[in-house]
Amino acid sequence: MINRFASMYTKTTNVLLKDLENHSSELENVQSLYVAASEKFNSIFFCEAYKTPAERKRRKLNVPHHAAVISGDRNATTIVLHASHEDLVRFHAADSDNYRTVLHHLKDYSSSATTAVSEKWTREDTCRSAARGESDSQEVARPKSLPPVSISYIERPELQTLITQKLLPDGDVGRQPRCILYGLGGAGKTQLATRWIRKNKNKYAITYASDVSNILQGSLE
Repeated sequence: MINRFASMYTKTTNVLLKDLENHSSELENVQSLYVAASEKFNSIFFCEAYKTPAERKRRKLNVPHHAAVISGDRNATTIVLHASHEDLVRFHAADSDNYRTVLHHLKDYSSSATTAVSEKWTREDTCRSAARGESDSQEVARPKSLPPVSISYIERPELQTLITQKLLPDGDVGRQPRCILYGLGGAGKTQLATRWIRKNKNKYAITYASDVSNILQGSLE
């Protein structure tokens, strides 16, 4: 309603509104990226148990349980708090059950943080040493895992051809080729890069394809 009213006085767009609708391709893309990233850490999803008063005194869950979690996250824990959406992050007293539950998990994360961060820095140092050729470790630095291609992905053959020309030029090159994908949020940059990598990485040397994978994903980040 606000968008339609504002369109009477200025130029507006409903792109972001469409991205927030149920079964949005952009939300699907964000969720798939989160699932791929969540393998490296543990997540806790807190959900509301009680309905919130809505229009005409009707009550409903502002965020249904299926929308409050990320399906496919194997390292996630789901906890339902005895609260409505409005009180989900408000605690009436320090001795309330909801407060004690959240505090317990925060303390657990905090107590294990030092060890977890130390292990990650050790792996990071190993990868950097290997990149400089200074490490004798047998551990191989592997490229980031690719996100899945969305079922609603639309092929872009012209852009894929341009990427191929930039990243896989004919003949010898003096330095590592690179390209940058840019565009509005939700334009499909990640999906385009993922599609191109999957179609081309098996045609060339594995090490080179791994470099291309990291270059493309690094550019997107």
